[in-house]
Amino acid sequence: MSLAQQFSIERIEPPNWWVGMKHDTIQIMVYGKNLSDVELYPQHGPIEIINVQKAESPNYLFIDLAISPEIKSNYNFEIGFSKGNQDAVIKYPIYAREDSKNKFRGFDQSDVMYLIMADRFCDGNPDNNKIGDSLDQFTANDLNGRKGGDIKGITSKLDYIKDLGVTSIWITPMLENNMWMSYHGYAATDLYNIDPRFGSNELYKELVNQAHDKGLKIIMDHVSNHIGINHWWMKDLPFASWINGTVENHLPANHNKMTFPDPYSPGESIDLTWDGWFTNYMVDLNQANPLLKKYLIQNAIWWIEYLGIDGIREDTYPYCNQYAMADWNKAILDEYPDFNIVGEIWTGEPAYLAAYQQKNKFGVHLDTHLPCVTDFALSDAFRNYLSGKKGLEGIFNTLAQDFLYYDPNNLLTFFDNHDISRGLYLANSDIEKYKIALTILL
Repeated sequence: MSLAQQFSIERIEPPNWWVGMKHDTIQIMVYGKNLSDVELYPQHGPIEIINVQKAESPNYLFIDLAISPEIKSNYNFEIGFSKGNQDAVIKYPIYAREDSKNKFRGFDQSDVMYLIMADRFCDGNPDNNKIGDSLDQFTANDLNGRKGGDIKGITSKLDYIKDLGVTSIWITPMLENNMWMSYHGYAATDLYNIDPRFGSNELYKELVNQAHDKGLKIIMDHVSNHIGINHWWMKDLPFASWINGTVENHLPANHNKMTFPDPYSPGESIDLTWDGWFTNYMVDLNQANPLLKKYLIQNAIWWIEYLGIDGIREDTYPYCNQYAMADWNKAILDEYPDFNIVGEIWTGEPAYLAAYQQKNKFGVHLDTHLPCVTDFALSDAFRNYLSGKKGLEGIFNTLAQDFLYYDPNNLLTFFDNHDISRGLYLANSDIEKYKIALTILL
């Protein structure tokens, strides 16, 4: 048999699923070489292949599996692949679910949330600061270089965090980011594996377990809008429509978050917001592609189930296709009714923020199913007070607009984060003024 005819299987995503999930029909992405014309021979049993879809690239197959509720324990579903005189068998694991006690609890206004930028918090394992062929290496004296913070460092400080009075921790993304200047974690190059400079999937899971044992919740930072240009997809896209535009020809990002709720906004303006690339090294994903939308839904559910986290902070929320994200939110909350998701919507206008929250009052195009939004309006009011631009009345006037929200009790309130100057810096180290703002916030 010629080499051109041989096939190989290199990746399967998601790497497993679980019995007893409401999402009992799953789509697995199989990636390798020359897969488009292989024949499948599934094992007979409580799992059924209900659909196989080829991609534009010959190196992908998308296989839909129906998982019978009769499965009660761990089960390996065997799928045989055959082409010419070459055969291969994969075993796709379906695991029993773990005890859900103290998991998937959500977060609300009773929580005090502590934001950790993973690379900049605590270096618990200096041995993983350098990983050989990394494109973004540990550079202690470079502002944009990695500083060595990792999962072991966060785990080592859980008692310290709890002693502060904190009840939940939001951690910036820790997926593999093998990119230039990617210490921040928002340019993923693998959506199913933790970056080895932070640790491993298993270490993240252990962090969550230890936090839960101490009564602390964990909120995972997730990104559906974009990936890093070094993501393995970019060498071989399954479909041209997997991303918006091309590496050579793409739209820039439009940062006008009001374009979608605006009843007079032209469609081109919405396209610029949804389809534009943040930077030339952050590839904009097309969530409207039905296979990619399914992939992103399953990716979020996989991490929630695997880690046992309590919430998601969804990055750059308005830049995604809002119809796809409504389905994404609904699927997650159908599976985990007590869960909470906060969309990052960086605008200081309460009406625009309110339009993105579920069941909005304005007749905006759809129900977003998004339970919580970032209250940048209140953040701006706090920051104007701290910097001396306005007095306390700005804070009170912003709070008075809470009637605009469907659920004003499900807003993520704050006055600084990883993207903006710290509150004490804005207050010019005026401790008393800072305490006033913090008192109102709490």
